Amino acid sequence: MRSSGSTPSLKESGPAWTAFLRDLVGRGLSGVRLVVSDSHTGLVAAIDAVLPGAAWQRCRTHFMRNVLCRVPKSAQPFVATLVRTIFAQPSPEEVAAQLSRVIEQLSSKFPDVAIMLEEAAADITAFSTFPTAHWRQIWSNNPQERLNRKIRRRSDVVGIFPNRESIIRLVGAVLSEQHDEWQVARRYMSAESLDQAMRPILTVEDGLAEGGDAGAHGRLRAGADGAEGFIHDLTGRGLPAGATSMLPSLRDGHGRPSDPLG
Repeated sequence: MRSSGSTPSLKESGPAWTAFLRDLVGRGLSGVRLVVSDSHTGLVAAIDAVLPGAAWQRCRTHFMRNVLCRVPKSAQPFVATLVRTIFAQPSPEEVAAQLSRVIEQLSSKFPDVAIMLEEAAADITAFSTFPTAHWRQIWSNNPQERLNRKIRRRSDVVGIFPNRESIIRLVGAVLSEQHDEWQVARRYMSAESLDQAMRPILTVEDGLAEGGDAGAHGRLRAGADGAEGFIHDLTGRGLPAGATSMLPSLRDGHGRPSDPLG
């Protein structure tokens, strides 16, 4: 985990986030598999525009706060505990199943919360398509929030910055310190687990397979010939042909089948 860059901006807007991400890509950022953030409309749109193929995980901490704003204070502990059970499951299949159970349980007493969960289902469970060893690290952006608080503490001492360059110098120094800590003293994810996470995983949204055998986030673990046949079958049943362009290559440079899981 590392800090890739910083850009001063007057407000969090779609154009500001787009310019920031394009700057990162221009300086070499590539291969992004997942972005974790709160539900800022401008940021989500920028991710889609600049980082095609990257999944988006809505921070569960921010989402929980939004959920609890819609229930009476006396019921907040119950609702919070129930929603947390979604993230306490051991497998992607159980995550999807528990999400459905929680929605059903809340639909009578707290319909607004049930609707929120249903609408945000794919966003709050994107973590489940990655190795379980990473789930705790990627279902929220708490590390970034801690870093933001550290930056705010340092910037509050200055108060008013005379120009953009002075902001960059101070924030850049904080990010540099944090980068060194993450690289040497406190590695957020091990190299071995990151290597596992970078292996391609083919996922299927619930409902694409008419027979229901794939299920939510159904996974295909097969060689290239089986994978290509699977994709062809989905395309024939309504999957847009362009959607397959975001899947990993199933053949090597010589046209021979390759194992999508390496």
